[in-house]
Amino acid sequence: MLEVQRKDKRGLFIIPQAPEDAGYYVYGTPGDGAGQYAHPAMMTAILRVEREWQAIDKRKFGVGNISLAEGVKYKGHATHRSGLEVDVRPLRKDGRQVAVHWYNEEYDQVGVKTRLVINTFNE
Repeated sequence: MLEVQRKDKRGLFIIPQAPEDAGYYVYGTPGDGAGQYAHPAMMTAILRVEREWQAIDKRKFGVGNISLAEGVKYKGHATHRSGLEVDVRPLRKDGRQVAVHWYNEEYDQVGVKTRLVINTFNE
């Protein structure tokens, strides 16, 4: 049976958590997608960017916190209540799907690929 993504009372769905062959991976707190309720416009943007990204690079970009169910206040965020804000993890040179900071050696500074991912969201 096909699993249907969870939906909150606002009608926002959790983004797909492990789509096969997707150009993104998920991370964030709380786990199991509970912090990834996305507005339809954001869901569309993430899916569009991940398809465009797959044509550019084989590494996946990380999609983190978006919104908690019902838009309740998200600890550590001034925003992230509408489903229209998303955390995107910087890309690593080694392609591993773990955190990296701009000052770490593994951050892909030379290739400026992280900037390319972010700019693709703005197109």
